[in-house]
Amino acid sequence: MIEGCRLQGDNRPWLIIGLVLGLRTLFFFFSPLDLSPDEAYYWDWSRHLDWGYYSKPPMVAWLIGASTGLLGHSSLAVRLPALVFSIVDLLIVFQVAKRLYGERAGIWAAALSAAMPGGALLGFIMTIDAPLLLFWSLSLYCLLRALDHGEREKSGWWWIGCGVASGLGLLSKQTMAAFWALAGLGLLIYQDGRRWLKTPWPWLSGVICLFFLLPVVFWNWQNGWITLQHTAHHFQGDSGSDGPWTPIHLLELILSQAAVASPLTLVLMFLPVRCLKKERRGKHDMMLASLGLGGLALVSLLSLRQPINANWPAPFHVAALILAVGAAFRGSDGCSRSYRLLSPAAWTGFSLTLILYVAVILGPLLPADPGERARGWRELGSRIGQVVRQLPSPDSTFLVAKGRQLVSELAFYVPGSPKVFRWHDPGAGIKSQYELWPGPWDRMGWDCLLVLEEGERLPPQIKDSFLEVEELTQVRIALGRERVRTFRPYLCRGLVRSPW
Repeated sequence: MIEGCRLQGDNRPWLIIGLVLGLRTLFFFFSPLDLSPDEAYYWDWSRHLDWGYYSKPPMVAWLIGASTGLLGHSSLAVRLPALVFSIVDLLIVFQVAKRLYGERAGIWAAALSAAMPGGALLGFIMTIDAPLLLFWSLSLYCLLRALDHGEREKSGWWWIGCGVASGLGLLSKQTMAAFWALAGLGLLIYQDGRRWLKTPWPWLSGVICLFFLLPVVFWNWQNGWITLQHTAHHFQGDSGSDGPWTPIHLLELILSQAAVASPLTLVLMFLPVRCLKKERRGKHDMMLASLGLGGLALVSLLSLRQPINANWPAPFHVAALILAVGAAFRGSDGCSRSYRLLSPAAWTGFSLTLILYVAVILGPLLPADPGERARGWRELGSRIGQVVRQLPSPDSTFLVAKGRQLVSELAFYVPGSPKVFRWHDPGAGIKSQYELWPGPWDRMGWDCLLVLEEGERLPPQIKDSFLEVEELTQVRIALGRERVRTFRPYLCRGLVRSPW
C-alpha cells in the first residue's frame, strides 16, 4: 500500500516548499520588525572586522560586513545572508536525502525542513545559526559522499571538503565542534567507518577543520581567552536548582523543540529508533543516527542539569529528519507509520509557520507580541537623533548606554550610525564586545548623551566624570496594547575624566 502511494504523482511536498519559500520571501521584504538586539550587535561587530569576538567566532560579522558593504546600510542587507543560506541549506538537505533514499524522499525531507517554524526565524533573523546550519549540512553531505566511495583514494576530495565545511562551521559557532565528536562516534559504531579510521583521510579532514580555528585561537590568546570563558558559562549547570539534576528543564527542552520543529515533525524524528535493527538499517543510517539522534540525546542529558536554549539542538535536526524520511521511504513494517506522518507533519509545520508570521504582523494588537524585542528601535533611533541635533554642541557629543542591546540598536538606527559606547562598572569585568574596544579616551572635553532604559539608575561614576549632568525629557516608544518602552536621556557636559 505504501509503495503504491509512492508511485503516484504527489505534488504535496512541492506545494509546501513553494508556499513556505514564498512566505519567507514576502516576510523578508515586508516585515514590520526592526533588527533584533542580537542582529544589531553582530552588525556592530561587522564595523570592526577581526578574527574573533567576545562571545562568538567571526563568521557572522564577516557575512554581515560583506552584505552591507555591497548593498549599503539597511536591515535587508544585514538579513540577506540568512535568507540565502536557509534556501541553500534546503537544497543540501534535498541532495542528502535524495542520494541516500531517492528523489521523493529528498523532496519530502526538504518540505519538512522548510515547514519547521524555527526555520521561519532562521531564514529571516541573521544570527550565528544561519551559517552554522548551512556548514553543518554541507559537512554532513561531504562526509556521506566520502563514505560512499569504496576505493579510498577516490574519496579524498570529499574528506577535504568535509574538513573545509566543518572548519567554516567552527568559524560560525562553537557548536560545530559537536559535529566531529558525533561523527567520530558514528565511525566507531559503523562497520565500514571503523575501516576508514585506519586510513589518514578522516584524520586529515579533522586537521583541516582545526586549521580554520587557528586565527580565532590566536585572537583569544591576545584577549585573555575571553571567548572560552564566555562559552564555559553555558555549561556551569543551573545555579538556582536544589540539586545537580533538574528534570523540569528536560520538559522545557521538549516543548521548545516541539515549537521549533513542530510537534509531529519532532515525533517523526524519533520513530526511526525502532527501525535501526541490523536487518532494517541502510548503509549510512548509523551515521545519521549518531549526528541526529545522538546529538539530541546528548542535549537532553545536558538539560537535566541546566536550561537549554531552543536553538542549540537545531543542527541535530538535520540528520534526524533525513533519517526519519529515509525510514519512512524504505517502507519496512516497523516504519510504516513514519510514511503516514509525512504529510500531516509537513502541513502542521506550515500551519504553525503561517500562524507565527501572522502573529508577528498583528503583534501590536495582541495581548502578547512574539516580535516585541524587534519593535520600536527605528523610532527610538530617530527620536534620539532629534535630541542630539537639538543639543548645544551636537558635533562634539558622543552617545553612551548601559545595556549592550541598547548600545547596538542606537548605533544602527541613530541617523549617521554613530559609534556608541557602553558604560560598564569597571569592577564587573568584561561582559560584552564593547569592553574590548577602546572607550572615548580621545573625547575629553566633549559632551555626552547618556541613554538609560527604564529601571536603570544613573551611575555615580558618570556624575563624577562630567562637569554637569542634566536629565532631559523622557522618550516613550509605543509598542501597542499599552506596551511602552521608556528611555531617560541625560546630557553630560564636559568630560573631565574617564568613568570606565
